[in-house]
Amino acid sequence: MHLCGIYAIIFNVFGGNVEILHISNDEINNLNKLVLNDNVSNTESDVFFYHYSGRKYVLKELDFFDKNKWDNKIRTLLSIDGNRDVIPNYFIKPEFLLSSNYEIKYWASSFFDGVNLNFILNNKNISFDIKKKYLRRIGYILKQMDYIRRNTKLNDFYIGDLNENNFIVDSSGRILICDIDSIKINGNKSSVSKYINPFSLFNKAGTSKYTIDNSVSRVSDYVVDNNTDLYCYNIMIMNFLSGKRINDITIEEFYRYLNYLNDIGIDHNMIEIFNKIILEEDNCNPCYYIDSLTEDKFIKARRYNV
Repeated sequence: MHLCGIYAIIFNVFGGNVEILHISNDEINNLNKLVLNDNVSNTESDVFFYHYSGRKYVLKELDFFDKNKWDNKIRTLLSIDGNRDVIPNYFIKPEFLLSSNYEIKYWASSFFDGVNLNFILNNKNISFDIKKKYLRRIGYILKQMDYIRRNTKLNDFYIGDLNENNFIVDSSGRILICDIDSIKINGNKSSVSKYINPFSLFNKAGTSKYTIDNSVSRVSDYVVDNNTDLYCYNIMIMNFLSGKRINDITIEEFYRYLNYLNDIGIDHNMIEIFNKIILEEDNCNPCYYIDSLTEDKFIKARRYNV
């Protein structure tokens, strides 16, 4: 079957009206790579600037040579496009797909002038209150997604690869979710996550509420759900407090740090929520306790050598 026919079948099954444009090999060779901040880790594929109809877009490359992975990415992008009326505008959604030689090789999203959240959290010239505001906002986003799951047809809708690099703060101060081809939606397969992996803190604790999805090889990782999103969010906050990579420390070091946070007066409710991420009970959202963090406590939290 001709590939255009395959595209039509995929689109009919997964929904969405996203446009497919053609790009020549010469245009591909002339694409300009998007330069990331030094403290932002590389994405799983190259990203480029692209101009179309007088607007600037960002292209993300799709791996056409791994059929399972390609199918899963296309399914994800089309599910997002088909649910634009439900998915909030702080998700940077796909605008169109680009094909070359009858192969869909890129997906395009609007370009937003801004900086990565990881850059903001690590910038000493940005105030502590602004950093708290964005961390708190992520917690509210997770709460809104829970509302969407309970009250709309999107009952399987999670960020998945939730980490500091996958949020952008634009020039107007809005926080946006980027790299959304890794989100969990409409029964697609879990994508690899920065914080959910066999070496994660919860694995060192032997916690069983995070489970591996083996239904499709080379695509699936851990089952993405509310516990995994909240695990990643809690890790982000603890990374911010400690200035270290909390997911990489030992269980003993984790408990020593929780005790230290208690000693310096961090809200005990927040500490209990941190503790839950390696226990069997469901994780909780700590966003309501972020305002209890003062700059003085933050400075003390960073003094501990985790």
